[in-house]
Amino acid sequence: MIVVDANVFQRALISPLEPYNRWMCDEAIELFRQTAEGTAQLLTSSAVIAEVAFLLTSRNVYGYDVKESVERLETVLNIPSLHLDRKADTLRALRLWAERPSMGFVDALVVAMAESMEASLASFDTELRRFTWIARHRWRSEPSSDG
Repeated sequence: MIVVDANVFQRALISPLEPYNRWMCDEAIELFRQTAEGTAQLLTSSAVIAEVAFLLTSRNVYGYDVKESVERLETVLNIPSLHLDRKADTLRALRLWAERPSMGFVDALVVAMAESMEASLASFDTELRRFTWIARHRWRSEPSSDG
């Protein structure tokens, strides 16, 4: 089992021009190829995927749009020999994020987790109220909207 850091995903999912970065890209792609063939077993976390999602869509780093970032991530995450905590939730979060890019991937992951666990969601984020099929945590008291 090999635990994979965000920068390995990052290198596999971009097309660098510089020779050293190209070497890292080739090595990362080879590792994922071996995983797809079943000769390697990879393990990562949803926190790593969140970091990769942030880097891919950051205007200051790669600047990919959300849809392209989701497609790239789904390709890698759907490899059966890539193990990920709450993999189904992470894949669901990617789809939710693609539908509502302004939400952000981490918020989409929280929604996907609440949805799959049939749990209530505690958040002050008004954007998450749009997911009406998820029960909201009831705070002890909420101020009126005029106050």
